[in-house]
Formats: sequence, structure tokens, C-alpha cells
Amino acid sequence: MRYISLYRFLDFYIGIIFCFILTVFRYFAHPLRRSSRNGERILFIELSEMGSTILAYPAIKAVLAERPGAEVYFLTFARNRSGVEILDLFDGEHILTMRDDTLVGLFTDFLRLLGSYRRIRFTACVDLELFSRFSAMLTYFSGAGRRVGFHNYTGEGLYRGDLLTHKVLYNPHIHISRNFLALAGATTVDEMERPLFKAALGDIVLQPPIMPFDYSQLADYRARFCSDGPCVVVNPDSGPALPLRNWGIERYIEVIDLLVAKIDATVVLVGTDISAASAAEIVGRVARPKKIQNMIGETETIRDLIHLIEAADLFLTNDSGPGHFAVLTDTPTFVFFGPETPALYGPIGENCRPLYSGYACSPCLTAANHRQSACTRSRCLEAITPRAVAHQLEAALSSDSV
Repeated sequence: MRYISLYRFLDFYIGIIFCFILTVFRYFAHPLRRSSRNGERILFIELSEMGSTILAYPAIKAVLAERPGAEVYFLTFARNRSGVEILDLFDGEHILTMRDDTLVGLFTDFLRLLGSYRRIRFTACVDLELFSRFSAMLTYFSGAGRRVGFHNYTGEGLYRGDLLTHKVLYNPHIHISRNFLALAGATTVDEMERPLFKAALGDIVLQPPIMPFDYSQLADYRARFCSDGPCVVVNPDSGPALPLRNWGIERYIEVIDLLVAKIDATVVLVGTDISAASAAEIVGRVARPKKIQNMIGETETIRDLIHLIEAADLFLTNDSGPGHFAVLTDTPTFVFFGPETPALYGPIGENCRPLYSGYACSPCLTAANHRQSACTRSRCLEAITPRAVAHQLEAALSSDSV
């Protein structure tokens, strides 16, 4: 995670060069297509965003419905493996991973992955990334006869060579899950029209996965956190990768104080170890720290986190992976949006309620800028006041208890 700026630099400056070289190689040397054994083997690539696995679920299911006998694989960064496992669509040995915590680990795993490519011999590869040059190269090196991904056609910028066989026009006006569905539809296309994919997607219902719960674990969480009034789970820190998504510790402290004072809520803080400092500041500054349960780093798996959210009455979070995994629960979930918009990137479950100010400059994190904004202060998030959030949470508790 600490290398994210370097990775972006390499993907832009080095990635463009390598994509151009590989494109020339494809046209004038050899197309890099391996002979295939019997049967279909489909690889999905989604490296960086853990929550995107949930958003891609309808598309993956659509591909499986069209090719029920195919072997399916998924490639992601090692830190996101649990987010793929929760989909329950891939055998454990079919989840391929790469480390991104060090450059040496990334390069070593890249070489290992090339060996896996030669062994498996994919027939199709679907690149779910938004204009990443690295994922485009990984798609090309798969040697698959069908290589599907987003393409910019006549748009300027976002160059990543001509390494795909099925180039889908990314539509910035529809939800990302429907863009993923367009990728899924392109895997069945034989007639190469430009641009792909020429079909309507608006009538397709975006269904999230169904989560099988361990009811003994739910009972344990409810006994620990929900026996003394309403329980609100809070994810206060979206992490260092995209700090613009953070609503801010000051505002979280204020809304927690309001919830504790007004409805005597028990607040459970969740997140990874990188959020430990934020959690410690919250616990140290709230008016009634005994009403705070600090579970930062204690939900060891995504499944543990989902069980905790399901056990609670409400979930409040920044725009990050947990907001998307919360759609696997029935718990009303409130997600802050500002640098990105819920119209394009909101969770696909019916329990999600976006908190969004709709500023004219939003969204400033887009596929066109690889989520690098010129903004240094998220006024669009600051405009969402703690009192307004507390009021919405109270109203949700009242309506859901009727």
C-alpha cells in the first residue's frame, strides 16, 4: 500500500512504453496465443479494489451461466484474496494472487504467474480493471484467444496498447456493475463490431451474492455488543490509498457522541490494523468511551466482519471495501460519497443508503485520472454534517423497528 504512488508512476510511464512494445510485437512478430487443451478456462483479473469483487459478481455469474462447464479463475493482489473467497465461485487453487507490498514480491510473483499461465492455458481472460496498463499486459500474457477489457476507442488518453481481442467501450454514465456486465456480454460475441458491447443492460437486476451465516457467531456478537441498546458498527478510516474518501475523525467523534447521548448506542469500531491510530484517537476523545468497543484489527477475515455487521443495527462507513461487503447483510448501511459518486460506484444491495452532497466537482476520482484528484480537501464530505448523519441513523432505527 505504501508503494501506491510509485505503482501509479510505473503504470503510466513504464506501462505505456511496454504496452506499445507488446502491441508492435503482436502485430509484426507473434500474437502470443498458446495451443489449448480441451475445455474452457476463463480468468478474471481485478487487482486493486477489494469491494470491486462484489460489484463484479453479477458479471461473473453471467459468464458462468453462458458457459456452465468452464473452469473459472480469479487473479488479484494477495491482500484481497479473502474478498474473492467470499463470492464462493472459485475453488481455492483457482484464486491466483500477487503480492504488492514490495516491488521484489510483485516481480517475483509476476514471473511465477507466467508459469501458471503456461500450465493452465486459458481460453478467455476478462480484465475488470479500469485502464490499468499492468492488467492489460497480464491479460495479454495469459495467451487466451479471447481477451476482453475496457477500451477508449476515439477518446484521448488512457492508452494501453492494442492487446485485447474484445474491446468494450467504458461508459462513464452507467454504474460500474453494468460496465462489468458489458464485459461479460462481450465474451460471447464473435462478430467484431465497433465499439462493443451493443446490447441493453438496464433491465438486468444487480443481485449481490447470498451469504450463508454462522448463527452461533451472530449470537455471540449480539450478546457482546447489542444487549444494551442499539449497536452501530463504524468504519472510520478508508486507509492511506485514497485519503480523500475519509469523512474525518473530528466528524466521526461528533456523530458518535450524538448517537450515544440520544439513543444510548453502543458503537463498535472496525477496520484493519492501519486504522489503529484513528480508533485510538476516537476512543480517547469521545465523551463516553465506555460505550465504544474497539474491534480494529480483530475481525480477522471478511467473513468475521460481515457477521459483525449483520449482528448490528446499523453500519456507518467511508466509501471502501466494507461498504460493498455489507450488501451481504440485512443491516441498513450508510456510506459516505463525495470524491466518487454512488451513481457509478455505490454498493448494489438494497440496504445501502448513500450519504452524498452532490457537489459540482464530484466525482473527481474517475477512471480517466486513475483515481488521482487535484483536490486536497474533501469539502464535499465536510458538507455532510454529523447532526444530519445522526438524524438519518436515528430515523433508520425508528423505521426498522416498526
